[in-house]
Amino acid sequence: MTITIDSKLKERLPNFHMAVITADVVVEKSHKLDACIHHLEREIYDKYDIKDVVNLDIIKDGRDGYKTLGKDPSRYRLAVESLYRRIVKGNPLYRINN
Repeated sequence: MTITIDSKLKERLPNFHMAVITADVVVEKSHKLDACIHHLEREIYDKYDIKDVVNLDIIKDGRDGYKTLGKDPSRYRLAVESLYRRIVKGNPLYRINN
């Protein structure tokens, strides 16, 4: 698999990085994975308030990238920001499978 980033995007967002993970998985109930996710949800819920979310480095950098590209980060919200907002509001993450 080859992924390329357009040179114009690289010029405008020189610190942009991307990762891709591929894996063969077996779908099954995983109590260890569920426990890990619940632990992380609780950690985020206890540590952050809704107003803190936009100031997290990973979210701030993404929002700044959107602004650089002329997009409104409140209209085109980052997935990670949506997930953090959901958790700090006390809502668990959606589960489909492992």
